[in-house]
Amino acid sequence: MATGRTVSKWLRLWGNGYPLCGYTQTVGPLVHSFDEVDVTTVCDSAKGYLPGMCSINMGTLVGVFDNTATSGLHALASGANSVWDMLIALGIRAEPAQGDPVFMGKFLQTSYQAAEAGGAVIANAKFTSWDANDRPTYNQPWGVLLHASSAVTAVNSSTGVDGGASSALGGYMMVQVLAGNGTATLKVQHAAVNADGSFADLGGCTTGVVSMATPFAQIYNTTAVTTTVNQFTRWQIVLGTATSVTFLLSFARGR
Repeated sequence: MATGRTVSKWLRLWGNGYPLCGYTQTVGPLVHSFDEVDVTTVCDSAKGYLPGMCSINMGTLVGVFDNTATSGLHALASGANSVWDMLIALGIRAEPAQGDPVFMGKFLQTSYQAAEAGGAVIANAKFTSWDANDRPTYNQPWGVLLHASSAVTAVNSSTGVDGGASSALGGYMMVQVLAGNGTATLKVQHAAVNADGSFADLGGCTTGVVSMATPFAQIYNTTAVTTTVNQFTRWQIVLGTATSVTFLLSFARGR
């Protein structure tokens, strides 16, 4: 994982198991904010505020109109009032890699528009805040990429991502499964020592045994908001009937 500044050409995004960066021109703003609730009293010497309701919103996706069946932006996004599990990875001066920051969540698409711009036909898909029907336990859209987009054919015996310290507020993972040829289980593991034999499954952050043959995306929470998450986290796969699965996996700690 590189550190420092980056530029938009290294931003990549996936929605509901489909790569979207090949159609996307811009996306955002990526919003994570809280209402300011005024709790100032007549005895205070300065105004005081407490955080109110949280707003998590990926904004508007502006992309190139493409009606390719199944995978084109028009085919995927032309039906408004649909729910998307979105993962937006910010590569640091390179393609997104393990440890890079991600913005993720379940968002409701409220509109779709096609229009001409500079001779090209573009498509605008507007998203609202995190889908209310999902009622997220965690109000943190920013996490880290534990597995970048690639095909996996064996279990993970590598080290993980350093979270700086252990935490005690649980968290959630998102998977974006792009392709597979059978069943498998994807999950997050954690450890206090960054060595292969030290990692154990993080309760709740697992897909269970599911088919990977059709693209999909989903969020999975830890078993409780009081779950301890050790300092280091990594992805893991248990192959069932599948011999290869192409996916991304990210994790956000509760705060």
